[in-house]
Amino acid sequence: MLRIAICDRDKNQQSQLLGYIANNTEISDDYVTECFSDAHAVQKRLKERDFNFDLLFLGLEADGKEGLFLASYMREQKVDIDIIFLALNHEFIEEGFRFKAFNFLIKPLTYERFHYEMEQYLREREEYQSEYLSVLVQGKEQMVSLNMVEYFVSDARKIGVVTANKKEPLWFYGKMNELEKRIAKFGFLRCHQSYLVNIHRIISVSSEQIQTKNDVFPVSRKYSVSIREEWEKYKKNCKMLKIGKDSGKDGDSRNSEIVVADESSTVIITKNFAMGAAKYGIVVGIRGARQNDIFRLYQDEEMVLGRDGKQSQIVLSDSTVSRKHCGIRFDGERQCYYVCDFSSNGTFAGGRQKLEKNKWVRIERDTLIQLANDKCSFMLL
Repeated sequence: MLRIAICDRDKNQQSQLLGYIANNTEISDDYVTECFSDAHAVQKRLKERDFNFDLLFLGLEADGKEGLFLASYMREQKVDIDIIFLALNHEFIEEGFRFKAFNFLIKPLTYERFHYEMEQYLREREEYQSEYLSVLVQGKEQMVSLNMVEYFVSDARKIGVVTANKKEPLWFYGKMNELEKRIAKFGFLRCHQSYLVNIHRIISVSSEQIQTKNDVFPVSRKYSVSIREEWEKYKKNCKMLKIGKDSGKDGDSRNSEIVVADESSTVIITKNFAMGAAKYGIVVGIRGARQNDIFRLYQDEEMVLGRDGKQSQIVLSDSTVSRKHCGIRFDGERQCYYVCDFSSNGTFAGGRQKLEKNKWVRIERDTLIQLANDKCSFMLL
């Protein structure tokens, strides 16, 4: 169920959003909504511990104070909710994203923009609202959404995890039997001594094999009966095994540690609801043709800025900007950016530091970068 709250003084805006939500095909029938007239009403419910929502559409008045105060309060109190701001202009974009907003929409809000935003939100929510597998290998942490896992495969003392978006396994040290115990309740079936398969990815099951969209796995005699039984249960009541459903207090494995072969490595199952916890950065246009445009940049992605649309994701029209001017990457682990200058006229950080050409330089969050001159600039939030 998707639980949506709307906080806006404008009653017409509330009614418009309720209509958009009701007519949006991306949202299933399984949702609830509630409207609040101002931030104080929301804060009162929060203090009463009676505010249980996934998404908040938060209106900002002309001065922005009330809405931004509420967002600040919610983050300070670690309220697990995603926020989409509704504003009259772009004045508070930078401040709004510092409170881990999912996005920032400008009034008047069209249905087309609302539909696009909900499509983005629901797609990312499906990926990130999940139990997470945290793999620590020699001090380096990797977070993997169990929703996205296709299967686990073992090879001697190592376990490989294959996800829907990365077909090459991520290898870590571990014991398959220990991992099986921890993730069985999240819909993973042991079909062979070397394989744990996500039941939500299975298309068919026979006494000899399991078939998913992309792979076929052998079923050993040891697991044949249990596999068929679990598959029949799943088909009858999928919701019982839905990944991400709270497993309850008894036997809850969240934040529990699995002891593995390498003492420097651990595997941890942890819960992560809020989209605000997703590891992405925000790039906001400050000056130039892209002023007030908002771009979300995820881990392992590179965003290129320049005049040439074939080489750049963000295309700029300023003649002083090179065809491929600079690249930006976001490091979710270190919570910083890396910027590389490819240009003739230079890329500047913080208004003064000229970046060395063809070298990736670490740039902290809340830094302004300028391309060639101060007429084209972006803020890295």
